[in-house]
Amino acid sequence: MMSAGGNTPTRRAVLAGVAATAAAPALAQSAQPLEVTVRQGRVRGAMEDGVRVFKGMPYARPPVGPLRFRAPQPPEAWNGVRDALTFPPMPLQGAGGGDGIPNSTTPDEDCLYVNVWAPTTPGPHPVLVFCYGGGNNGGGGSTPVYNGSRFARDGVVAITFNYRVGALGWVELGPHLPQLAGSGNNALKDIIACLQWVRANIAAFGGDPRQVTLGGVLAGSKNVMSVLACPAADGLVARAIAMSTSAHTTQTPAAAEVVARMFIEGHTGKAADLLTATPQEILLAQRKVLNGFNRNSPFRTIIDGKLMPRPIMDAFRAGASRGVPLLIGTTRDESASTLPRDAAAKPFPINQMELNSLDLSQTNVMDLRYQRAFPQMTPLERRRKLITGEERGSTAAMLPAVRTFRSPSTPWTRARSWPPARRSRPKTGRWRAWPTPPGSTSSRPARPLRRACRPGRATTRRVAR
Repeated sequence: MMSAGGNTPTRRAVLAGVAATAAAPALAQSAQPLEVTVRQGRVRGAMEDGVRVFKGMPYARPPVGPLRFRAPQPPEAWNGVRDALTFPPMPLQGAGGGDGIPNSTTPDEDCLYVNVWAPTTPGPHPVLVFCYGGGNNGGGGSTPVYNGSRFARDGVVAITFNYRVGALGWVELGPHLPQLAGSGNNALKDIIACLQWVRANIAAFGGDPRQVTLGGVLAGSKNVMSVLACPAADGLVARAIAMSTSAHTTQTPAAAEVVARMFIEGHTGKAADLLTATPQEILLAQRKVLNGFNRNSPFRTIIDGKLMPRPIMDAFRAGASRGVPLLIGTTRDESASTLPRDAAAKPFPINQMELNSLDLSQTNVMDLRYQRAFPQMTPLERRRKLITGEERGSTAAMLPAVRTFRSPSTPWTRARSWPPARRSRPKTGRWRAWPTPPGSTSSRPARPLRRACRPGRATTRRVAR
């Protein structure tokens, strides 16, 4: 617009021009659509941290009411545009979740949703789907530390999601309520359902459905291993990353039945009453299971002969997930990230070597006793029981904490990478995880590692001072 004289822009025109100039970067950032179409309908996301973010999209129907303890069902379609602007509820769990991290959203049984961080550039981009930790008793995909913005800025479509935790995802009620047969692996079914949703919809966000990496940490990484061994997940994963994992922390149907009975007795003693119990009553019965259990977590994959036909390592030996590269990492003293910065410098009145000082002759004697007591176990199973004390039970459970307090030196991350379908030795390497905390008694500054890893041997180590 011009003024009455015809030569001078009006105030409104000047302000409009300034606004358009200020909005130009945002328009450029959102060149890729913030409204996309998935199989169930259209969703609307938002720009956050320079990437497109879509939160709280359902990948299955809410597992509530008659769907409690049931396998995930396909999500229902909707009309119009669904806002995907806020994180969904966390899976039903107690305060603090299973890993001590405060819940980022209110826990609820209605939790089967997926979050997507997508680049602003055209695809197809590789995809990372992440499984959270929490002992299969807590955690969720909305935890702030799992924010996928950095991945998206680097050209990766990052996905977090919720799967059921605790009793709702891992208790087998089939022997007591036949219509719920298979409920003990519902959480694993949730993960597979999410991967199927990704396969069907991720192209709409600029992702490549042929390049999906499934990653996880702690209990989430164990679930990654279960997915790789599960025939129902064949073809859904191109690569996998398992951080702080194990292929052995599963349980037999007999062990699962012990957990189920504890859960039922923790409520009213009648399995049918669990179908109408309040969420608070479910959590109370679940807490009684945890308090009465003699190992870290009773909630784990069940080798049921159906969804999971055989133990994970047996499945791998038989060729499960052949052709899927797998990266495995472990971290010493990982609890240091949640402790006060000077915790490692404080004295601790336990010598960790006293907890782990048995020589080979003593362990062989103990192995022989295990063999006599459990003749049905394989040598690998006996040694695992001996070393871990039921998944880091007994004194072994103290070692990570002891090391955190006793050792002020820089922690390490250790990784092994197995090429797919090959019988070669693993590639092994180590690298620094974080610098020594301020106030530590160690005066040695962090220094870069000198050598890279080579196939077949651990070639990196602490650099000589």
